[in-house]
Order: sequence, then C-alpha cells, then structure tokens
Amino acid sequence: MRFLVDANILIYTRDYRDRGKQTVATRWMSLLAEREAAVVNLQVLNEVCQVGLRKLVHLSAAEIGRWIEDLSAFGDTPIDIDVVKAAWPIHMRYRLSWFDCLILSSADRLGCSHVLTEDMGASRKIGSLLLVNPFTTHPGDVLIAS
Repeated sequence: MRFLVDANILIYTRDYRDRGKQTVATRWMSLLAEREAAVVNLQVLNEVCQVGLRKLVHLSAAEIGRWIEDLSAFGDTPIDIDVVKAAWPIHMRYRLSWFDCLILSSADRLGCSHVLTEDMGASRKIGSLLLVNPFTTHPGDVLIAS
C-alpha cells in the first residue's frame, strides 16, 4: 500500500493557523513514513515550495528549502511525457484540474494505491486509485484494512 501525498496535506503539517488539520496531517504523515508508504513527486515538492514561500510566513526560505530536501526522501520523480499522456483520459473522464490529473497519473505510474488529498473528493475511486481525505478518514480505517 502506497500513498501519493498531495501538497496540501504536507502544507498543513507546517501550518499552525489550523491546529486541528496540522495535528491530523502530521499524524497521517508519521504513520505513512513509519510504514514507508508515503510517496511524493517533483510536482508535489514544487507546489509545497511555492505555497510554503507564499503562505507559511513563519518559515524562512532556507527553512522551506531544508523541508523540501527532507520531503524528497519520499520521492522526487519528475513529470514526463508518459505521465502527461496518461493524464489526458483522466481529465476527459473526470473533468478534474489539469494538475490534479497529473497527480493521479503520476500516482498510478509510481505504483500507488491511494492518494492522500483534501481535494478531488473523499473516498472516490479513480481508476485503480482510492482518494483518501485525511480529515474525514481515520488512518486506522485505511491502514488496518490492508
């Protein structure tokens, strides 16, 4: 069981403005890291960097840079033309944003079974991927079920 973790979940782990979501996102990431089940790609890292620099004003650019380096331990696979090609049918069928389609295509290519995201609809199945909203799903409901 592998989870591609969307950037919004990673941002919540450092966003003290919503302590409830910070706690939940941090718990999920800890559990996934313990199980070596967390996956990110270069798109996610870039989005975390972009949003972090803009919204996480309590962190310096150097701190965000170190955080991105730490997160790269979960992966740094770039988007390539095969991921782009595979994203088109997802976009045509589900009408999701292009960047969400790239996330889903990449997750599938990276062998993930789940996508941990607040976006795209909770408990929704897209192809072979189950979308899991960490704020409406307890980790035990998913991790123990496998």
